Amino acid sequence: MKFSCPNLLRIIGLVNTGKFPYPIREFSRSAEAKFYPSLGSVSKVNYFISFLLTPVSYALFTTGTAIYSRRFSGELKYKILMAYFFVAFIFALKALVQETSGLEIYNRLCIVTSIGLSFYFFQLMSTSSQKRIVVLLALVQIVYHVLSNFILADTTSIFDSMAYVILSTGMVVMIFLYVVQLLNNVTDEPLSMSFDFWFVAGQLIYFLGSFLIFLTFDYLTRKISPSHQLTDSHQLMLVWLWGVHNVLLFLSSLLTVGSVLWIAYHKKLPSL
Repeated sequence: MKFSCPNLLRIIGLVNTGKFPYPIREFSRSAEAKFYPSLGSVSKVNYFISFLLTPVSYALFTTGTAIYSRRFSGELKYKILMAYFFVAFIFALKALVQETSGLEIYNRLCIVTSIGLSFYFFQLMSTSSQKRIVVLLALVQIVYHVLSNFILADTTSIFDSMAYVILSTGMVVMIFLYVVQLLNNVTDEPLSMSFDFWFVAGQLIYFLGSFLIFLTFDYLTRKISPSHQLTDSHQLMLVWLWGVHNVLLFLSSLLTVGSVLWIAYHKKLPSL
Protein backbone atom coordinates (compact mmCIF):
# COMPACT_ATOMS: atom_id res chain seq x y z
CA MET A 1 0.00 0.00 0.00
CA LYS A 2 1.25 3.47 -0.90
CA PHE A 3 0.35 6.93 0.44
CA SER A 4 0.20 10.16 -1.54
CA CYS A 5 2.91 12.67 -0.62
CA PRO A 6 0.68 15.70 -1.29
CA ASN A 7 -1.75 14.42 1.32
CA LEU A 8 1.11 13.95 3.78
CA LEU A 9 2.39 17.47 3.18
CA ARG A 10 -1.11 18.84 3.65
CA ILE A 11 -1.28 17.26 7.11
CA ILE A 12 1.57 19.43 8.41
CA GLY A 13 0.35 22.56 6.67
CA LEU A 14 2.70 22.54 3.68
CA VAL A 15 -0.23 21.90 1.36
CA ASN A 16 -3.56 23.32 2.45
CA THR A 17 -6.73 24.86 1.14
CA GLY A 18 -6.78 28.19 2.92
CA LYS A 19 -3.22 29.33 3.58
CA PHE A 20 -1.14 28.03 0.72
CA PRO A 21 2.31 29.50 -0.05
CA TYR A 22 1.41 30.14 -3.68
CA PRO A 23 -1.78 31.72 -5.15
CA ILE A 24 -4.06 28.67 -5.13
CA ARG A 25 -6.95 28.48 -2.71
CA GLU A 26 -8.80 25.20 -3.29
CA PHE A 27 -7.39 21.74 -3.96
CA SER A 28 -9.11 18.56 -5.04
CA ARG A 29 -7.29 15.26 -5.27
CA SER A 30 -7.07 15.61 -9.06
CA ALA A 31 -5.71 19.15 -8.70
CA GLU A 32 -3.08 17.91 -6.29
CA ALA A 33 -2.08 15.18 -8.70
CA LYS A 34 -1.83 17.70 -11.51
CA PHE A 35 0.19 20.13 -9.42
CA TYR A 36 2.58 17.40 -8.23
CA PRO A 37 2.90 15.19 -11.33
CA SER A 38 6.11 13.40 -10.26
CA LEU A 39 5.99 13.24 -6.49
CA GLY A 40 5.25 9.55 -6.40
CA SER A 41 4.30 7.91 -3.11
CA VAL A 42 5.79 6.64 0.09
CA SER A 43 5.69 3.22 1.69
CA LYS A 44 3.84 2.14 4.81
CA VAL A 45 7.03 2.31 6.84
CA ASN A 46 7.84 5.84 5.68
CA TYR A 47 4.27 6.94 6.30
CA PHE A 48 4.36 5.49 9.81
CA ILE A 49 7.66 7.18 10.63
CA SER A 50 6.80 10.56 9.11
CA PHE A 51 3.27 10.89 10.47
CA LEU A 52 1.84 8.08 12.62
CA LEU A 53 4.86 8.18 14.91
CA THR A 54 3.81 11.63 16.17
CA PRO A 55 0.63 10.53 18.02
CA VAL A 56 2.35 7.28 19.06
CA SER A 57 5.12 9.27 20.73
CA TYR A 58 2.71 11.60 22.53
CA ALA A 59 0.71 8.57 23.70
CA LEU A 60 3.89 7.11 25.21
CA PHE A 61 4.68 10.44 26.89
CA THR A 62 1.16 10.57 28.34
CA THR A 63 1.40 7.00 29.62
CA GLY A 64 4.82 7.50 31.20
CA THR A 65 3.97 10.75 32.96
CA ALA A 66 0.60 9.37 34.11
CA ILE A 67 2.24 6.32 35.68
CA TYR A 68 4.93 8.39 37.37
CA SER A 69 2.41 10.91 38.67
CA ARG A 70 0.18 8.19 40.05
CA ARG A 71 2.79 5.82 41.50
CA PHE A 72 5.73 7.98 42.51
CA SER A 73 4.89 11.65 42.82
CA GLY A 74 1.66 13.60 42.79
CA GLU A 75 3.42 16.94 42.32
CA LEU A 76 1.60 19.48 40.17
CA LYS A 77 4.42 19.66 37.61
CA TYR A 78 3.96 16.00 36.68
CA LYS A 79 0.19 16.37 36.40
CA ILE A 80 0.71 19.37 34.12
CA LEU A 81 3.14 17.33 32.03
CA MET A 82 0.60 14.52 31.72
CA ALA A 83 -2.14 16.99 30.71
CA TYR A 84 0.11 18.67 28.16
CA PHE A 85 1.11 15.41 26.50
CA PHE A 86 -2.50 14.25 26.38
CA VAL A 87 -3.52 17.49 24.64
CA ALA A 88 -0.58 17.10 22.24
CA PHE A 89 -1.73 13.55 21.49
CA ILE A 90 -5.22 14.81 20.63
CA PHE A 91 -3.79 17.56 18.43
CA ALA A 92 -1.55 15.07 16.59
CA LEU A 93 -4.48 12.75 15.94
CA LYS A 94 -6.65 15.59 14.69
CA ALA A 95 -3.93 16.81 12.32
CA LEU A 96 -3.54 13.26 11.01
CA VAL A 97 -7.19 12.50 10.21
CA GLN A 98 -8.60 15.81 9.02
CA GLU A 99 -8.86 16.49 5.29
CA THR A 100 -7.82 20.14 5.47
CA SER A 101 -4.52 21.66 6.50
CA GLY A 102 -2.89 20.90 9.85
CA LEU A 103 -1.26 24.32 9.87
CA GLU A 104 -3.41 25.85 12.61
CA ILE A 105 -3.19 22.71 14.75
CA TYR A 106 0.61 22.66 14.69
CA ASN A 107 0.75 26.37 15.43
CA ARG A 108 -1.44 25.77 18.48
CA LEU A 109 0.64 22.75 19.48
CA CYS A 110 3.73 24.95 19.47
CA ILE A 111 2.31 27.41 21.99
CA VAL A 112 0.79 24.60 24.11
CA THR A 113 4.22 22.97 24.22
CA SER A 114 5.80 26.25 25.25
CA ILE A 115 3.34 26.79 28.10
CA GLY A 116 3.31 23.18 29.32
CA LEU A 117 7.08 22.61 29.36
CA SER A 118 7.84 26.12 30.63
CA PHE A 119 5.58 25.47 33.62
CA TYR A 120 7.41 22.20 34.26
CA PHE A 121 10.84 23.85 34.13
CA PHE A 122 9.60 26.75 36.28
CA GLN A 123 8.63 24.24 38.96
CA LEU A 124 11.88 22.34 38.47
CA MET A 125 14.15 25.32 39.06
CA SER A 126 15.29 26.02 42.62
CA THR A 127 16.39 29.67 42.46
CA SER A 128 14.43 32.82 41.71
CA SER A 129 16.89 33.91 39.02
CA GLN A 130 16.43 30.64 37.14
CA LYS A 131 12.66 30.95 37.43
CA ARG A 132 12.78 34.48 36.02
CA ILE A 133 14.78 33.29 33.01
CA VAL A 134 12.21 30.55 32.38
CA VAL A 135 9.38 33.09 32.54
CA LEU A 136 11.23 35.43 30.17
CA LEU A 137 11.84 32.66 27.64
CA ALA A 138 8.19 31.60 27.81
CA LEU A 139 7.05 35.20 27.29
CA VAL A 140 9.27 35.52 24.20
CA GLN A 141 7.64 32.44 22.71
CA ILE A 142 4.12 33.61 23.56
CA VAL A 143 4.70 37.13 22.18
CA TYR A 144 6.09 35.72 18.94
CA HIS A 145 3.09 33.39 18.63
CA VAL A 146 0.63 36.25 19.09
CA LEU A 147 2.46 38.47 16.60
CA SER A 148 2.89 35.73 14.01
CA ASN A 149 -0.59 34.20 14.18
CA PHE A 150 -2.84 37.13 15.04
CA ILE A 151 -1.35 40.60 14.59
CA LEU A 152 0.88 39.95 11.54
CA ALA A 153 -1.01 36.98 10.14
CA ASP A 154 -1.92 36.94 6.44
CA THR A 155 -3.25 34.56 3.80
CA THR A 156 0.23 33.61 2.59
CA SER A 157 1.26 32.06 5.89
CA ILE A 158 2.79 28.59 5.86
CA PHE A 159 4.11 26.22 8.50
CA ASP A 160 5.59 28.50 11.16
CA SER A 161 9.03 26.91 11.41
CA MET A 162 10.51 29.94 13.14
CA ALA A 163 8.10 29.54 16.07
CA TYR A 164 9.48 26.04 16.58
CA VAL A 165 13.05 27.33 16.25
CA ILE A 166 12.35 29.84 19.04
CA LEU A 167 10.66 27.10 21.08
CA SER A 168 13.62 24.73 20.66
CA THR A 169 16.09 27.45 21.58
CA GLY A 170 14.17 28.35 24.72
CA MET A 171 13.87 24.72 25.80
CA VAL A 172 17.60 24.06 25.31
CA VAL A 173 18.39 27.10 27.50
CA MET A 174 16.04 25.79 30.20
CA ILE A 175 17.70 22.39 30.00
CA PHE A 176 21.10 24.04 30.41
CA LEU A 177 19.80 25.81 33.54
CA TYR A 178 18.70 22.46 34.93
CA VAL A 179 22.13 20.92 34.25
CA VAL A 180 23.80 23.81 36.08
CA GLN A 181 21.41 23.25 38.97
CA LEU A 182 22.35 19.57 39.11
CA LEU A 183 26.05 20.39 39.18
CA ASN A 184 25.55 22.90 41.98
CA ASN A 185 23.37 20.60 44.09
CA VAL A 186 24.98 17.18 44.18
CA THR A 187 23.03 14.64 46.26
CA ASP A 188 23.54 11.05 47.36
CA GLU A 189 20.65 9.83 45.19
CA PRO A 190 21.93 8.47 41.85
CA LEU A 191 20.75 10.32 38.77
CA SER A 192 19.59 7.02 37.32
CA MET A 193 16.76 7.09 39.87
CA SER A 194 15.67 10.61 38.95
CA PHE A 195 12.72 10.86 36.58
CA ASP A 196 13.48 14.54 36.00
CA PHE A 197 17.00 13.71 34.83
CA TRP A 198 15.83 11.14 32.28
CA PHE A 199 12.93 13.26 31.10
CA VAL A 200 15.10 16.35 30.59
CA ALA A 201 17.73 14.22 28.82
CA GLY A 202 15.04 13.07 26.42
CA GLN A 203 13.92 16.63 25.82
CA LEU A 204 17.51 17.62 25.07
CA ILE A 205 17.74 14.91 22.41
CA TYR A 206 14.50 16.08 20.84
CA PHE A 207 14.89 19.85 20.94
CA LEU A 208 18.58 19.97 20.06
CA GLY A 209 18.04 17.78 17.02
CA SER A 210 14.78 19.47 16.06
CA PHE A 211 16.41 22.90 16.13
CA LEU A 212 18.38 22.07 12.98
CA ILE A 213 15.36 20.41 11.37
CA PHE A 214 13.11 23.42 11.90
CA LEU A 215 15.78 25.76 10.55
CA THR A 216 15.92 23.64 7.39
CA PHE A 217 12.11 23.64 7.20
CA ASP A 218 12.11 27.41 7.34
CA TYR A 219 14.65 27.64 4.52
CA LEU A 220 12.89 25.15 2.26
CA THR A 221 9.41 26.59 2.74
CA ARG A 222 10.30 30.29 2.57
CA LYS A 223 13.66 30.80 0.83
CA ILE A 224 14.12 28.10 -1.77
CA SER A 225 12.64 30.07 -4.67
CA PRO A 226 11.12 33.54 -5.25
CA SER A 227 7.82 31.96 -6.36
CA HIS A 228 7.63 29.82 -3.19
CA GLN A 229 6.97 26.79 -5.40
CA LEU A 230 8.87 23.84 -3.94
CA THR A 231 10.18 21.19 -6.32
CA ASP A 232 9.30 17.51 -5.92
CA SER A 233 12.70 16.77 -4.36
CA HIS A 234 12.24 19.59 -1.84
CA GLN A 235 8.80 18.31 -0.87
CA LEU A 236 10.11 14.79 -0.38
CA MET A 237 12.95 16.21 1.69
CA LEU A 238 10.40 17.92 3.93
CA VAL A 239 8.58 14.62 4.43
CA TRP A 240 11.85 12.88 5.35
CA LEU A 241 12.86 15.72 7.65
CA TRP A 242 9.56 15.39 9.46
CA GLY A 243 10.28 11.69 9.78
CA VAL A 244 13.64 12.43 11.43
CA HIS A 245 11.84 14.87 13.72
CA ASN A 246 9.40 12.12 14.70
CA VAL A 247 12.22 9.65 15.36
CA LEU A 248 13.76 12.16 17.80
CA LEU A 249 10.37 12.65 19.44
CA PHE A 250 9.90 8.89 19.68
CA LEU A 251 13.34 8.36 21.23
CA SER A 252 12.54 11.04 23.78
CA SER A 253 9.24 9.33 24.64
CA LEU A 254 10.96 5.95 24.96
CA LEU A 255 13.48 7.46 27.37
CA THR A 256 10.62 8.85 29.46
CA VAL A 257 8.71 5.56 29.62
CA GLY A 258 11.95 3.61 30.10
CA SER A 259 12.91 5.78 33.06
CA VAL A 260 9.59 5.03 34.76
CA LEU A 261 10.06 1.30 34.23
CA TRP A 262 13.66 1.52 35.48
CA ILE A 263 12.63 3.37 38.63
CA ALA A 264 9.73 1.00 39.21
CA TYR A 265 12.00 -2.02 38.86
CA HIS A 266 14.57 -0.72 41.32
CA LYS A 267 11.94 0.35 43.80
CA LYS A 268 10.39 -3.13 43.58
CA LEU A 269 6.86 -2.05 42.81
CA PRO A 270 4.68 -5.14 42.43
CA SER A 271 3.02 -3.71 39.32
CA LEU A 272 2.44 -0.51 37.37
